[in-house]
Amino acid sequence: MWADDADTDFVSSGSNQFLVRAAGGMAVNTNTPAAGASLTVNGATRLDGNLSVAPAGVLSFGSQTRQMLNLWGGAGEYGIGVQSGTQYFRTDLGGSFAWFEGGVHSDASLDPGNGGAIPMRLDAATAQLALTNSNLFGDIATGSPSLSLRFGSPLAIRWDVVMNRGEFFGLSAGSFYVGTESNVRFGIDRVTGQTRNTSGAWSVLSDARLKKNIRDIASPLDTYLKLRGHWFEYIDPKSVIADEGERMGFVAQEVRAAVPQWVREGEDGILPVVPTGFEALTVEAVRQLHEENAVVDDDQARRIATLEAENATLREQTRALLQRVLALEARADRDR
Repeated sequence: MWADDADTDFVSSGSNQFLVRAAGGMAVNTNTPAAGASLTVNGATRLDGNLSVAPAGVLSFGSQTRQMLNLWGGAGEYGIGVQSGTQYFRTDLGGSFAWFEGGVHSDASLDPGNGGAIPMRLDAATAQLALTNSNLFGDIATGSPSLSLRFGSPLAIRWDVVMNRGEFFGLSAGSFYVGTESNVRFGIDRVTGQTRNTSGAWSVLSDARLKKNIRDIASPLDTYLKLRGHWFEYIDPKSVIADEGERMGFVAQEVRAAVPQWVREGEDGILPVVPTGFEALTVEAVRQLHEENAVVDDDQARRIATLEAENATLREQTRALLQRVLALEARADRDR
């Protein structure tokens, strides 16, 4: 054991030890030790080689926030450190973080070595997290609600986000789904673009308590008849996310002339049609047509009744006239 000139005892705690106390620092291969450092090698507080800590021991770096480990690079480009409330892992600009499973060391970037695998890596340049195990499950956020990224099950979903550990939305072979872990409630098919849900209908908030200025639709039949349906094809189907071929629909300029509320000009000047309330217009147009038909039916019924009465009168008059003619003919026969 060796001790400096501090006026306190420096006592061995057991046999077969080698102890050094040096308040000014201890150094190897340099005569400028760093005060307060346990060991300075070649002028830096570092070790080139292996350092073993006894099974019950602890490797401590003190309580000063700093980059404690410079793993590689002259300026600490790769290292591990502590800030106030944060432990960080540093990589050089354009570098990556990787988690290797098995294998041996390789100097090649993102190479787990012979027999190894990369279950996860984080590309620092693009901030992309790559998970190569398709069956990996794991929470990326906790609390209420919780959020999980999962790969694989349930329902053969290849990628999904689970919220509240029950509801999820995700992708399966490019199609989009929303539902629960045991039942898909809504989907968009990536091949056909068709949407579907378990109820077979789409609902809107129609509670009267949510509405104001409720009024009747004026002249619904006239408005309905101003709309015209057409067969048509898109010039560039891909630009409007549509299939090729003929389809039926409206022309926005014609719709705007009939129901301007259904047409809103986009930033590119294109006119989309959103026929909100089309079913209500249809119902009111049919109702008006029914009421007008009912009026016509009543008028026709009155006219028919009048004609029938007139016909009955004419039949009675004809019958009386015929009887008089027959009587005259009979009298003429007697006079002869």
